[in-house]
Amino acid sequence: MVCSSFSLLADWRGYGEETTQINPQGQLGLVWKYRPPTFAAFAYRHVATGYAQEVECKITFIRISLTPRDSGVWLRQDFSRSGCIRNSRVAVPSKSFCVLFCPIPPRGRQIKAPRIPHFIRKRRSDGGAKEYTLLQLNDFSGLGLNGPLLRALKSQNFTAPTPIQAAAIPGILGGSDLLGLAQTGTGKTAAFALPILQSLSMTEKRNRHGVRALIIAPTRELALQIDEQIRLLSRHLELRSATIYGGVGRKAQIDKLAAGVDIVTGTPGRIVDLLTCGHLKLQTVTHFVLDEADHMFDLGFVRDIKKIIAALPKKRQSLMFSATMPAEVAKLATAVLVNPLRIEVPRTKADNPQIEQKVFFVGMGDKRMLLKTLLDDPALSRAIVFTRTKHAAKRIAEGLCKEGTEAEALHGNKSQSARQHSLARFRSGKARVLVATDIAARGIDVAGVSHVINFDLPDAPECYVHRIGRTARAGATGIAVSFCDDSEMGQLRGIEKLTGNRLIVAGGKPRETTAAAAPKRPSRPRRQNRFKPGGNQRALSAA
Repeated sequence: MVCSSFSLLADWRGYGEETTQINPQGQLGLVWKYRPPTFAAFAYRHVATGYAQEVECKITFIRISLTPRDSGVWLRQDFSRSGCIRNSRVAVPSKSFCVLFCPIPPRGRQIKAPRIPHFIRKRRSDGGAKEYTLLQLNDFSGLGLNGPLLRALKSQNFTAPTPIQAAAIPGILGGSDLLGLAQTGTGKTAAFALPILQSLSMTEKRNRHGVRALIIAPTRELALQIDEQIRLLSRHLELRSATIYGGVGRKAQIDKLAAGVDIVTGTPGRIVDLLTCGHLKLQTVTHFVLDEADHMFDLGFVRDIKKIIAALPKKRQSLMFSATMPAEVAKLATAVLVNPLRIEVPRTKADNPQIEQKVFFVGMGDKRMLLKTLLDDPALSRAIVFTRTKHAAKRIAEGLCKEGTEAEALHGNKSQSARQHSLARFRSGKARVLVATDIAARGIDVAGVSHVINFDLPDAPECYVHRIGRTARAGATGIAVSFCDDSEMGQLRGIEKLTGNRLIVAGGKPRETTAAAAPKRPSRPRRQNRFKPGGNQRALSAA
């Protein structure tokens, strides 16, 4: 059968009757009326791949033939081994197809078919050019995840997958390498953790001490956060994980590796250290994840990454995630990934209605006064303040504490235990303000952050997007406030160019500039603050 925007091929052999309908939102739905035998199958083509496939339905197995370059036979026991059977339904995602086995109701009864999985894409064509729009998926049950993972998701109140999860999970379950372009806060950790956990849980571990999945993160905080989420998602599975990172002693990490773990999450430096000493062996790795690849280059980890990749087995599944795609990241992706699926989540825009973004034009010496005024607003429940340097983060946090505001600093000069303590106090609400640098705060996910305050504008516009993503998480709303001195006008223009929108001016005004360079003048006393608290109090109340 062929249905308008979709190609659907199936041989029902007289097993049933079906009607197809497309709702006003463009989603495809089917209503089937069955006759015996007990099972029938419905298969469809994932049109975005361009593969043609023929489906032959029988009682005991289903045979799928693809193009000559990618053909094969999958029997039902293969589906069982992949862990996709749940109840009486089988969902086997792949980069080119998905198959659903559905229970047949008693004779003559009419039911609705299961939800069509998300990666069927509606096709629009204009003059032969094809565009694909991802359909909405309302829950995780259509992704082919097994029962233990679905129970773990339910216990964590994860109901609907994010776009990156909906797009990535089926492809990873199908065994494809993947290149995901997504910002922090889009749910990419679960996007790669869920299918990896399912694959590991269904595969027998031959070597008790062999690591089967390696995940590399650029910072200690992000590595710890990834490991924490893996532990929550694998609570119903017999899998063990470990985190290895610098800044702490090696003995506890070495002992844990010696006891045997399935999944290792770590930072490049410590991974290379333990790899060189022989405490970490990667010959058994089947899944490799490189998270925030662009940030790896920013921190100078490229040599360590190449050493780690050289120690991995050639036969593996590799996944790479990055917020941006500079030339060096694209080159690394070409070397590491084999015929990868490429998934791109749209970047956060400044007109995002969930984040109200403002800028105050204020002199560098008066930013502290403006910050104190903002923090006195009772509407500000919890805030992250970003600074450019470690020293500034420490100085501002100490000053706020002296003024009676519970604040914690998070920067690279603090020990790992001190950083975890600061983050724990902020998460629990004991500290209302967290003052952090970009590197230290990378990957931190704290619920209930009402405000993000850019005390210093970042040098890289992409960092601005990462910063403001700390608020408005999980569908909530948030406010992002930026302080801009005359010397930071270039950064502000870069941010507005990247986001494609102008930030709302909430106070002060920028210095007037002319095309001609202003003549040099002799030294003078520091000019007074252009920010006038009285004139901007109305704007502060809105912030």
